[in-house]
Amino acid sequence: MWIKENSPPNATILSDPWKARALVPVAERRVYAVMPFGPNEKQMELASSAKNFLEENCTDTTFIVTNNITVVYTTGSCQNQNLIEVKENIYIFKKS
Repeated sequence: MWIKENSPPNATILSDPWKARALVPVAERRVYAVMPFGPNEKQMELASSAKNFLEENCTDTTFIVTNNITVVYTTGSCQNQNLIEVKENIYIFKKS
């Protein structure tokens, strides 16, 4: 709910692709990728790149900019000076 109440309606959220599916109806925001219900090569590629980004501690700022990511929601650690932790597990991208 915090994301819904504190992010712009056009925000794009990056989260674990499994969790992202639940974020859409709750936060009412676009997500970068979700795990597809069935075989979908493009969605699997997006889910894989989201997972890789999170596994690498959110360090790839170019990925954030290229994909217009506004909010990162993760239970892991984000080690990126352009991501500001505003609430536990929620990071907002600070454009430089």
